Formats: sequence, C-alpha cells, structure tokens
Amino acid sequence: MKFPRRPQTRSKVLDLTALMDVMFILLIFFMLNSQWDDNVGLSLELPQATQAKPLVDQHVEIVLDELDQLTIDGLSVNLGELEFQLEGEPRHRPILLRADRDASYGKAVSIFDHLEKLGFHRVALGTTPPRL
Repeated sequence: MKFPRRPQTRSKVLDLTALMDVMFILLIFFMLNSQWDDNVGLSLELPQATQAKPLVDQHVEIVLDELDQLTIDGLSVNLGELEFQLEGEPRHRPILLRADRDASYGKAVSIFDHLEKLGFHRVALGTTPPRL
C-alpha cells in the first residue's frame, strides 16, 4: 500500500538578522551623537582656553565653585581637610582643579600652594574649549 506524501512545510521561524542589524546601527548612531556631561549636579562657568589638552590619566578632581566651596570627587571639604582627603593618593597622580570663573583667585592660589606642600606637582586647571 502506498501512502500519500505530505507536502513539506517550511519552518515558521522568523529571521531576525536584518532587524538586529538595524538595531545595532541605531544604537551606534545614538551613542555617537549623544553628549556626555561629566558635570552632573554642578553648574560651573569654566574659563575658555584655546591651548587646553585633555587629561587622559586617572586623576583626582577638585572643584571650587562660585561660593568658594571646595569639593573633592563629590565630597564637600574645607582647605584644612584637603590633606586628610588626599592622604592615600600617590603623589605622582594628576590633580584636576576645576575652579568656577567667579571663584576667588586667592582661594585657588591657596589650594595650589597647599597641594604643592603636600607633594602634588601635577596639578592641571579645568577649562572649556572655545565656542566657534
């Protein structure tokens, strides 16, 4: 006895390769066109500089706002506590001082002087690139 052959049916699995390609292209597009703001929570008016270079090493960030309040890596301190906060840091690690444009010049100089006394010789000033 001969049985009739069943017609072969195609598998009903969706091919998502093209969709994944489009999703990765969109992801790359949005990642490249988004802006990353590393000053979250701070509104500093940094001075502009045309000769500024990016600091690529791991660094300690000291922020001096317009009210002359000092912040080290997000922790509010005063000038006397600066030595205690930087106690465990290696002396060759760069320090980035981001002082607001309206901050006291004398306070910034006293921070530089205090860092020099502590043995930190690689101190950089934070600036913004000029707007074209």
